[in-house]
Amino acid sequence: MIGLNTEKLKLKKVLGLIPKKKNLKVIEIGSRYGPITNFLHKKGYLIEGVDIDPEVIKKAKIMNPHIKFRCKNALDINYSKYDIIIAWGLFEYIFNLKILLKKLEKEMKKNSVLIFSVPNICSFSKRIRSIFGKNPNREINPSLVYTFRDIKKTIESLKFKYKEITTTYCDGIKNFYFPTPRYLSSEIVVKMIK
Repeated sequence: MIGLNTEKLKLKKVLGLIPKKKNLKVIEIGSRYGPITNFLHKKGYLIEGVDIDPEVIKKAKIMNPHIKFRCKNALDINYSKYDIIIAWGLFEYIFNLKILLKKLEKEMKKNSVLIFSVPNICSFSKRIRSIFGKNPNREINPSLVYTFRDIKKTIESLKFKYKEITTTYCDGIKNFYFPTPRYLSSEIVVKMIK
């Protein structure tokens, strides 16, 4: 099955990772225009979107006037009041991820959930592009790309009671004919519970 809508797969993945209780307070850091924020709002979550780019926030407020959006740096947020923290596709832009993860570890309340994703430098499509002489990571700072081993090492010292490393489908393709190794998936997805 080729050509699946990767946005729908992402939303389905996020929904599958978060607690199903209503009225949980959620923040999406690096929300951009708010597709995840809007989706979870429609599902009954009390969510707000945060992004560092004021122009993006301005457009997000126009596109989603019923949702709270703020312009703020992820390092300046007080995370203690949230039940769920989502950072989908943000951490590859954070120059010192360990500082932010330590802040989250310190400030998150008991039983709160952190979900984040980063692109997998070893994904199937990136390997194919490399075969044809194309740099699959030219738009990303090379020091901010990750493999499964990198992410596992990054989160192993954090004091969370539950840690799970999972994936999205292989570059938006769900394989029915043969299993795809997780290290070929397009994104590495992490869920941690404090």
